[in-house]
Amino acid sequence: MKKKTETTVCEILLEKACIAKISDNRGLYYAYNTVINFLRDNALDIPLKQIDVKWASGVYRVMKSKGLNASTIRIYFQKIQFAFNVAKYKKLTKADDFIKRNSFEIDRLELPKSKVGTRRDFNLTKEQMTELYNICLERPTSASDLKRKRKIALFVAMYLCNGCNLADLLRLTVPTKRNLNEGVITFVRHKTERKCNTSVKIPITEPLKNIFGVLGKDIYKMPAGSLIFDYLVGLKSESEISGKIGSVLVNLNYHLKRVGEKMNLDFVLSCGAARKSFCSVLNAQAVPYSYIERAMQHSLKITDFYLGEFPIEKCFEWNSLLLDLPTNDNQLLNVC
Repeated sequence: MKKKTETTVCEILLEKACIAKISDNRGLYYAYNTVINFLRDNALDIPLKQIDVKWASGVYRVMKSKGLNASTIRIYFQKIQFAFNVAKYKKLTKADDFIKRNSFEIDRLELPKSKVGTRRDFNLTKEQMTELYNICLERPTSASDLKRKRKIALFVAMYLCNGCNLADLLRLTVPTKRNLNEGVITFVRHKTERKCNTSVKIPITEPLKNIFGVLGKDIYKMPAGSLIFDYLVGLKSESEISGKIGSVLVNLNYHLKRVGEKMNLDFVLSCGAARKSFCSVLNAQAVPYSYIERAMQHSLKITDFYLGEFPIEKCFEWNSLLLDLPTNDNQLLNVC
């Protein structure tokens, strides 16, 4: 007869992850799985009845040693909290001094506070984005220089594609002939597709076409419906896709950090700056807030749905303000 083993923290979290998966809440499912993998990889999984402040403090110290930032640490502890609550409900722990009103007294662990309020400063100006764009178009001097330029080009592509994030950029598909004739790429933002299935139109301006060229892509010669970028080709499961996007994101942020240092920025340049820059650059030029909101597929009001889409000519006009280039370089492409 097998000896009954004690329920561990990760087993409890895995149950929560399975519930999220059944509910088709992919984001929550992967969030719990990430925490589970972290605890197991660092030998931090313990029987549920051993949960206490000392263990939580040890987990926190490991997180800091691994270089996790304040926001990530708080997100991880929000998931671990579920295991604490289960332990308390089953009366397996006496850590009542650590749990108060079913939430962590995080201050007792002296977690660093997130820099909320400073995020809006993490963006580039129109001139700085133009500088990066021009770097991409310079003739590469070597294979390593071409690789560096393509890393920057991915960042500029996110910026020119309505400030979409990397996950959406890598999922972009070649437009249909009808959309190419209109001069747009359409996509549904992956993060909000379950709540809002409205597609976003990205104007294919001349600078965007040039950036695609730097990345070795000519969407006019590629079959409709195929992925524009090769990163996700052949991947079928959502876990494989998410894992690949994560690895590309880490690698790209590493290179962008070095680019930002050369530009003497007062913050760490990362992929997130593309989205913030798109918003701030257009807003600074008095582009209608409603267009910026729709282009970035933020939550739309009922009135916005009644108003419908903006004329494509206006979309090109506003997106042409993203870079400081001669007027002809920003115009609508002549598509057959």
